[in-house]
Amino acid sequence: STDWFVQTNWTPNGIPNGSNTDVIIPSGTTNNAICNAPVTISDMLLENGAILTVNTNLNVTGIWSSKGTGTGIVMGTGQVILSGLYGNSVYGASQFYKLTMHTGADSVRLQASANVNVVKLLNLQSGRLTTNNGSLTLLSSDTVTAFIDDFSSGFTGTINGSVTAQRHVTGTGVMQHFVSSPINNAAVQDLLPGASGADAVFVTPQPTCDENALASGSNYGQVFEWRDDGPLTSGCYMANWKVRSSGNLQNGTCYSALLQGGTVYDVKGQPNTGDIAVTNLTNQDWTSVSMQGRVIASGWSFVGNPYPSVLDLNQVVSNQHIFTEGFDAQVQIYQPTGPYQGTYNPELMGSAGTQVQLAPFQAFMLFNPDLNSTKTFTFHQQERSTAANPVFYQQANQPVLEITVDGANGKDRTRIGFNDSAT
Repeated sequence: STDWFVQTNWTPNGIPNGSNTDVIIPSGTTNNAICNAPVTISDMLLENGAILTVNTNLNVTGIWSSKGTGTGIVMGTGQVILSGLYGNSVYGASQFYKLTMHTGADSVRLQASANVNVVKLLNLQSGRLTTNNGSLTLLSSDTVTAFIDDFSSGFTGTINGSVTAQRHVTGTGVMQHFVSSPINNAAVQDLLPGASGADAVFVTPQPTCDENALASGSNYGQVFEWRDDGPLTSGCYMANWKVRSSGNLQNGTCYSALLQGGTVYDVKGQPNTGDIAVTNLTNQDWTSVSMQGRVIASGWSFVGNPYPSVLDLNQVVSNQHIFTEGFDAQVQIYQPTGPYQGTYNPELMGSAGTQVQLAPFQAFMLFNPDLNSTKTFTFHQQERSTAANPVFYQQANQPVLEITVDGANGKDRTRIGFNDSAT
């Protein structure tokens, strides 16, 4: 049978459960082992592509290893807990649904060529996870995106080394997406290899401010950054977009990127944690009218979730963005519907009537209402959430008043909520 707790399923007969017990899971077995009750063992070896299902806690106090050309896979709803008093070593290629580090004073060390993939959750409860000799990847698919929890109450674990964070883009075709990076100062070319155009050079609009075409010879690319304090050439707001093709992404900043639906993108480096401030968010007191008659006013900044976890802007601390930092409560979240088409969805920060949960890589628009001013928006560690959010945008089904105006040239929405902290 598959039951971990049937003695005759093991050679020699006996149930492996004890901190001095080593376990080998062979590949190609008729019945893959399933663990449905808490177990503690010393060393675990998954042979060439072996599969283990864990639906509870599997504590490993010694070495975790996988050998052969295949990846050892741990399935199920439970978690593998690396809990060695003096740390754990990890060898080979393994994939975990949930992985927890809860070690003593020493650390979990990925050894040479170790390749660890996490499907849903990496808990850093205590200890230090050192990845320099191997690789650690937070996987993303059309159903789930892995995240790091180093922020829950009592969690003190840290990461020493690089992590690869993936982002699966839903849909089909190439569309413009507003994205940010959960990795500290990730490289532009990591996000979109082959991104072209003159880096940090603004585009040049037509004198008529045509929304559908730039001036002949204008700079162009696949990754763009918005600046409210841009050149505003010919009084056209489009001139405030600059191309990014090299260098690094700024933590907490939004980038407009042409991404292919059904594709997984990734960035690599040290994952962001702690409070992160985005500075120089201005309102330059300008108004621009496009050839199509669209009126755009200054004050909008593009920022984004800087963490490898969900950002919940409905936390109590989120009210600081409104009452202390001075930003408008309403934010706009862009959802593309075509290559250069989409809808801006309004949500309310800090509101009791709605919940703004932003997945890793999700960016949004923020408004500074004070003319000729410069502000700083600080993402708080307390705004991080363990909620699972596999897609770019999620809105909780809470009661709010929404007014939609639909005209020939587009659609506009206003959402009204109530804030218990308002005065």
